[in-house]
Parts: sequence; C-alpha cells; structure tokens
Amino acid sequence: MKNLKITLRSKKILVFFILIISLYLIFFLFFYVPTSKYNGNETTITGKILDFKITDDTLKLTIKGQEKIVGYYTIKNAEEKNNIIQTLGYHNQVSLVGKMTIPQENDIPNVFSYKKYLEKKYIHFLFYANKIKITATNNLLYKFKNKCWQRILKIKDNAYIKAFILGITDDIDKDLFITNGISHLFAISGMHFSILAFFLNKLFRKRKYSNFGLLFFLWLYAFLASFTPGVLRTVLFITIKTCSKKLKLSNLKILGIVFLFLLLINPFYLYDVGFLYSFLISFGLLLYAQKKKAKKPTFFSISAYCFFLSLPITAMLNYKVNILAIFLSPFASFYVTFFLYPLALLTFLFPPLSFIFQIFFQPFLWFNKIMSQIKIGNIILPKCYFGCWLIYFYLYFKTCFYFNKKYSIFLAFYLLIIIIFPKFDSHAYVTFLSIGQGDCTLLISPYQKEVLLIDTGGENKPEKGKSITASNIITYLHSKGIWKINTLILTHGDADHAKNTLDLLKDIPINKIYLNLNKLNSLEQEILKEHAVFKFSNLDNSFFKIQNLNFSKVADENEASLVLKIKFFQYQVLIMGDAPSSVEKKLLSQDISATILKVGHHGSKTSSDYTFLQKVSPSYAIISAGKNNIYHHPSPETLAKLQKLKIPYYITSQNHTIIFQFQKNNYHIYPMFDKIEEEKG
Repeated sequence: MKNLKITLRSKKILVFFILIISLYLIFFLFFYVPTSKYNGNETTITGKILDFKITDDTLKLTIKGQEKIVGYYTIKNAEEKNNIIQTLGYHNQVSLVGKMTIPQENDIPNVFSYKKYLEKKYIHFLFYANKIKITATNNLLYKFKNKCWQRILKIKDNAYIKAFILGITDDIDKDLFITNGISHLFAISGMHFSILAFFLNKLFRKRKYSNFGLLFFLWLYAFLASFTPGVLRTVLFITIKTCSKKLKLSNLKILGIVFLFLLLINPFYLYDVGFLYSFLISFGLLLYAQKKKAKKPTFFSISAYCFFLSLPITAMLNYKVNILAIFLSPFASFYVTFFLYPLALLTFLFPPLSFIFQIFFQPFLWFNKIMSQIKIGNIILPKCYFGCWLIYFYLYFKTCFYFNKKYSIFLAFYLLIIIIFPKFDSHAYVTFLSIGQGDCTLLISPYQKEVLLIDTGGENKPEKGKSITASNIITYLHSKGIWKINTLILTHGDADHAKNTLDLLKDIPINKIYLNLNKLNSLEQEILKEHAVFKFSNLDNSFFKIQNLNFSKVADENEASLVLKIKFFQYQVLIMGDAPSSVEKKLLSQDISATILKVGHHGSKTSSDYTFLQKVSPSYAIISAGKNNIYHHPSPETLAKLQKLKIPYYITSQNHTIIFQFQKNNYHIYPMFDKIEEEKG
C-alpha cells in the first residue's frame, strides 16, 4: 500500500512538472516577443565569431556582439582572401564597419523564410560590411578547434568531409539528397556518435577511468560540431545513460528527460528540423523496439517505419516525398555508417588518405544522381494544418503498435484525403507570384482541373545550381497539391520572363509551352532543346479563355510581347507582359476592359499610357517589380497615373505575392503583406 502511494505521488509530481513545462512553452512560443539590443542604425559591430563560410568572394559570419548577428563581407582580391583564410577562426574577435539591415521576408507563401529562420536563432539583423578586422583568440579550446578546421580545409574536395565530420552542409548538393530522402545522413546524429563511441570504448576498455575518457572525447567532439541540437541530444543521452546506471532509467525515460531539458534551454528548438527529426525518429524507434521484442525487425521494416513516422516533417519542409526512399535509405545508411563516415574520420586524421574516401564516395554520389532522376514514387503532400498531422500520428501509432487492420485502412484513407484535398476546392485563383525583378502569374481553375502559368521569371545573373525563384515556384505549387502544369505561356523571351523555365522543366511536368510570334532567341532555343514549343494565338478549350491581342513580329522583344486577355466566370484579366505604350495605343480600338490589369513592363514609364489605363479601367492594377531594382521600377509617373485615375494597385516588391480568389459572383484579395482583406461582388 505504501509503495502504491509513492507511485501515485510520483505520477502526480510528473504530471505537475510536465504541465508547468507545457505552460512555459506555450507562453514562450505564442506570447513571448524577442526584442533586439541593437537599434538598426549601427555602423560598427564588434563580437566573437560563432560560425563562418567563404563562398567565392563572399565571407559570411555569425558573430556574438550584444546579441547574435549575421554579417556579410565582399572580399576584394586573392591576397585578402588568403589573409582572411589564414586568420579566420571560431571565437576570434572581429570588427565590422558597414550598414545594418533587416532580413527579408519570403516573397511567396509556404516557402522558406530566412527572416523567420533567423528569428528562431535570436538573430534580428544582417550587417553588410565594407571593412573588416580580425584578431586571433587566446582561448586554448578554440585554438584547438581552429586547428581542426584548418586541417579539414587543406583536404582536397573537403565539402563532404565537412558534412560527415562537422555536419556542415553548406557546400554540398542538399537538394539531391533531400529528393532521395537521405539528407538526414549528413546531420551529425546518434549514428555518428555510436561509431565514435565504439572506437572510444575499444580505446578505453578495461581502463580505470574509461567512462570519463569516453564522455570527455564525446563532449569535445560536440564542441567541435558547435553543439547543434542533434549533437546535444545524443551526447546528453549518452552522458545520462553512463552516469545513471544505478538508477536503471529506461532509454525512453532518458530521451524524455533530454527532450524536456533542451526545450527548457531553448523552446525555439521546436522549429529546428534537425531537432524534430532526431527526437521523433529516436522516440519512434525506442517504442518500436519495445513492441517488436518477440520478432526481430528487418532493415526494410525499420526504414518503412521511419519513413512514414517522419513523413509529416518532410511534408511540412518540402511538400514532396519519394516512396523509393524506403528502399534506398537502408542501403545508404549501411554504406555511410560502415564506409563513408569511418573513412571521413580516417581522412581527417591522415589527410593524404583522402583519395581512398573519394574512391568510395564517388559511386555513392553517382548512384544518388541516377536515383534523383527517377520520378516514379514521388508523392506531393500539400500544406496542412498542424492538427491534421496530429490525427495522422494518432492513426499511425494505432496502426503500428496495436496492429489493428481497421486503423491501417483509416490511415491509408486519411493520407489519400490529405493528398487530394486541394482537388475539392471550387474556387478559381489568379496568383501574381513575387519573384523579384520579373513576371510570373499562376492561374488555377476550380477543382484544379487546369493549372496555367504565364511567364516564369528568372535571375538576371547566372547562378550555380537551380535558381532560388524557380525552387520557390515549385515549392509553392507543391504546397497547393499541384504536381504538373497544363499550359505554360511565355509572353516573350527576355530572361526575367522566361529563364526559370529551364529549371522548372527539371522538376515539374509541363504539358504545353507557348511562345510569342517572334523568331526564337537564344534562351527560347535552349527551352526548345528540352521541350516542344508552339506559337500562341488563342486558348479556347480551357476554363480560362485566353486571347492574344498583340501579333507583332519585330526585332524588339518588348514590342512583340504577347498581350493576353483572360476571361472566366464574369471576370477579365489583362496581362501586358513588357508591351510598351506603342503597343498599348494599337489596342485602343479593341475591347480591353478588365477586372485586373497586370501593368506592362513592371510599371516602367515606357508603358501605361494614360488613355490606355483609362480605357481598361481596371478594378485593380498589379505591378511586378523587384525590391530596390536597378531600373527603379515602378516609375513615379506610372504610379501618379494610377492614383489620378483612382485605380487601386499592388506592387510585388511591397505586398509580395498577391492572390485573387474567385467565385462566380465575388472575389477576395489576399496580398501577403497587407492585412486588409477585401471582398468584391
């Protein structure tokens, strides 16, 4: 009876403790508003270097001054770059002279937000420096860390050595491994520490202070890896397990203690993908092991279990998963665990052996590139409320731990509903995507029977890999449950209207591509090599009836830009491309009235003739222009005309993506950064 009372009392204390922590987390995550110690007008920043990266001629620093801040510095020449590499190190004192700025919000809904990402790391400002001064540190530990860093830098082709040993993935092709569902293998986790602990146990076996030696080296390694959440989880788990053998705590209880402890230190860890993956998989595997004691699990059963367990996190991060990862992950994990990671450690200790690492790594890289080209097995999971995924977890655990066929049927049906749910939306959408200095308009018919894209935008400067705007367009489409584009119309062949087409074709099926009537320029010829193209005239067999109003064939791409009048329900949208005033004047004899006008040439003064605007008489005008663009679009003259005619307008550089949601008799407007929601009948 006495033991029963003690047990009940312990449970009450535990429940009370969990309740207090829950209230603390709720307050911190929903009500606490972090404030900056900087005012944003500082021109000089001094602090200790927490992290750094050199890419070509750009140095990126995370430093700790009054608070953490991210700094950027453009390296002037090769001599300065070499000097910075020689003196740069963790915890070095650095002084920056330049300008403070606020991180930019994401321009498109449902894509990665750098500003929010930094906020969760208590970083409120970016600092663009034009002068930099670095002084060395006298701290012995950091001297050791910097020696290790310099040692890695001297290894030829060190990008993947850094990824495996320190978890630094900035220089690797992360998209490749995310596509294949094995990106977690590059995050330092229990797998890495298990291997390290194995070798350390062999080293310290039968020594008097073996546990102390093991923990010392594990914490030293965690220090070298900058105490990332995944690293802290593993080291704390091993530490508590090693030091509390007499308490006989189960692995599940130890993991729970570590989870609560880390959240007390930093509740924002809940927004860290590595933290979520790490704990969710660990909790899941421990529960799985308890339920599967009678039957030894196979590699594939564990892989499938982890795949579906982590599916909500993958979906919330990328909106796309590949079912083939279930079969790829066991082989990849085995290869990384027993070959690549040990060889990476060996290469770090003996740099001349780097060629052995490359011999084993290259087949792994080639195989992943081949697998990434296989589209079979891709599943698009649209954006869902968090509560939807809680229901998924409930059904999943019921299925896995109670082996109830009824729940497995419910789970499969529920997952199918999540996938096809956007197909039940009866609204039509016209979305003006904010993609910087360029144009991109997305049209979605009711029930997603048709998806049309007009222009794709594109960076003016060539970049390595896929363009950021193309990635954001694809991510947004996936977040809406869209896996293909029925029709792509390019108003003309300028890079800021068509360049992203090449990247889109790599990741999303496009049925038909239409161009203007001009001869193909160099960019359009590149597109033709990848996909058949057609000259656009009219599109009648669609929910969106689209008519071209400009049939000019001239050398100037702007003069030949398609002018598209789109009709659906009782509404009209007029998209001007880059058509100048000379084209607008030719259109005055036609019916050009419209509910929405996509203003020509990004609001340039060469377009938007006053008489033309007067005749169109739109309810709203949309101007697509990049923030602080070198052309100074939109021009004050164009804005003045719109204001004089009392035409309300939105600019993507200010309002970011603007979404029009239509029904037969009314429509709503949802600009990303304008809280006013309007309804028109």
